Amino acid sequence: MAFRLLLVLVLLLAACSSEPPTSPWTRVEPARGAVDGWDRGFLALDQGVSVSADGRDWDPTYLDGLDEPIATAAHGSSAYVLGATTIGLSLWRSDDGQRWDEVPLSEWDDATVALAAGPRGVLVVRSDTEHAGLSYWHSRDGRSFDAPKPLPGAEAVLPNSSPLAVATPDGFLVEPGHAYGSASVPVDDEIDPVRVYASPDGVGWEDIAGGLPLLSVDGLAGNGGAVVLVASSLDGEGQQVWFRRDGVWRQAGIDPGRLPDPAVGPAVGRSLDRVRDWGDGFVLLGHAVTQAGYLWTSADGSGWNRYGEGEFDSTRVYRDFAVGPTTMVTADSDTWIGDVRPVFATNPPPPPDPTR
Repeated sequence: MAFRLLLVLVLLLAACSSEPPTSPWTRVEPARGAVDGWDRGFLALDQGVSVSADGRDWDPTYLDGLDEPIATAAHGSSAYVLGATTIGLSLWRSDDGQRWDEVPLSEWDDATVALAAGPRGVLVVRSDTEHAGLSYWHSRDGRSFDAPKPLPGAEAVLPNSSPLAVATPDGFLVEPGHAYGSASVPVDDEIDPVRVYASPDGVGWEDIAGGLPLLSVDGLAGNGGAVVLVASSLDGEGQQVWFRRDGVWRQAGIDPGRLPDPAVGPAVGRSLDRVRDWGDGFVLLGHAVTQAGYLWTSADGSGWNRYGEGEFDSTRVYRDFAVGPTTMVTADSDTWIGDVRPVFATNPPPPPDPTR
């Protein structure tokens, strides 16, 4: 009995004398909208285009001829902005975030487009407003593009779809989306199957979605020979994560978190917002109906471990994140005080543990 009392006293003294752990996250100036990382820092897209060397201080950058920015992408020493001019669609390329070279792609026709850049080049995917199928431009260096080509196998994709394009170390991934959003929806009392097109070089394409159940696709990433797909189930059971390795799709396990973290909850009360590659693995951002944001890391897409428990109590919805030259993560939030939305920056999480 005396030993138990002594043990309780020691624990209480330790709790009183120890200081709370310092959060690894720092609130910084907001980078609104989408954000990409490259060798020079970060590139953000909102009403215009901004650049930052460290993810903390942001400055607007001017692109001659840009009327409306649509998407950004970056890889290595090059950054890209896809946007509309007064006469058509163009891609801008920069090596320093200040001087931009324009590459005209087409006359403007209100098509829906997506952009990706990686070690295998730059990809622009286009969905026509009137004709079925997808077309694309590809360039090895982002400096010049051939005429657009039809994406093989995508002839049945409905007009006015919202494609998702992703660059990976092994090439490119494209998910066609749907005319009424980025997910498969009922058409003529049937459900559109999931389609995921993969290419090692931007020339040859293969639909690798075989084996997936009927899902509504929300996000896509590829790394280390694996493909990760975030999707909503059609039975109302919430979102799921699927991963593909060695040609086989499997459903991944997701760490639900631990109390008293306010983000702990069932899958139906959880939103998975953004997945990207991270080193040799992946990072996944999400939020809960309790208005708490969180993220997971995964070594190979098969299992997802929570990181930063309870760090983001003022964050409701992450918009995007990126990795820059210092492997810093930035995140945008949908919760703000006045006109300032909190954004968080940090050094990288611990490397994913493949044994968990």
